[in-house]
Amino acid sequence: MKSFWSDKERFLGREVLPGGIRLRHLTTCPICGNHAWRFVGRRMNQPQRWQGIRQPALLLTVVQCRFCGVFTVTPFPEGISTIVYERIAPEEYFANAMAFEDRLRDNFLRLLPQIGFRQNWRVLDVGAGTGFLMHCFRLWGAHVKGIEPSARFRAFACQRWHFTPDDFFPVHAEVADLPEHTFHLIVLREVLEHMEDPLRALQRVTRALLPGGFLYVIVPAAEWLLARLLDCYYRVRGTQLTTHTAPLHPPFHLYEFTRRTLRYLAYTLNLYVVWIRPVRQVQFGGRWRPILTCLNYVLRTGIEWEALLMKPTGIDQPRIPAPAHHTH
Repeated sequence: MKSFWSDKERFLGREVLPGGIRLRHLTTCPICGNHAWRFVGRRMNQPQRWQGIRQPALLLTVVQCRFCGVFTVTPFPEGISTIVYERIAPEEYFANAMAFEDRLRDNFLRLLPQIGFRQNWRVLDVGAGTGFLMHCFRLWGAHVKGIEPSARFRAFACQRWHFTPDDFFPVHAEVADLPEHTFHLIVLREVLEHMEDPLRALQRVTRALLPGGFLYVIVPAAEWLLARLLDCYYRVRGTQLTTHTAPLHPPFHLYEFTRRTLRYLAYTLNLYVVWIRPVRQVQFGGRWRPILTCLNYVLRTGIEWEALLMKPTGIDQPRIPAPAHHTH
């Protein structure tokens, strides 16, 4: 892979960050293994302001894979999820998410008729967080389990919704040893972007999916309109900064995804694509929220992608075309 990390930046940066987070220079795409990249910009290790860099900062390079379309960073911070999520308070990290729990519940109530949800379904929530979604499925009559590696988040969920430790797999999804052909529905809502190896995590959880079962995924969209506008603003100001990803500060996104990325993952996992569509409802922005939401509808874009994938039965084979190889 072409190095976008200059000698000056290498000198200003570190190979090991505080807390033991290691920086690894990528040579291939973590999703598809391709070597061809497109330079996107630089991302700071702190929230970026309109004025750009106003104090010394570690700059990571954001790149896009030319084959599967995923956005990620190099050097890649290894171990950040383990370190960060054991130190951050659940009330602080999930403050915004907890404010929109009613909307989350309503979104799933619209989804369930589409998949023919029934009581007594076995449901797995990967990255259970506060446990709110597990709580909803329990109220709807499902037998629900969660994957949550953070002990603090599990304790928060148990205290708030009266779960027990046995309701959780206390491991990272990349190494979870799940029973095969068990769950009717597996949910990965806003978690893949935090994982160091999303493909490996999906391979693990897909094995636990029953034939005919559904995989529901929500991930940040790299094509979001506001992100592109802000990147244009930074270019006008003469900087290489970008708003894509946030690997070293909240919300700690290591990846952003495109429609092509999701189709590639479905093809690799041997899953049907029921649909892939943008999430157009904006949950922030204050008085600008209705305007941003309307723009998303007009331009057919969104801040996130949601995908519904289905595992084929034994006699079916998914009719998914292989993604085109983009080299330019």
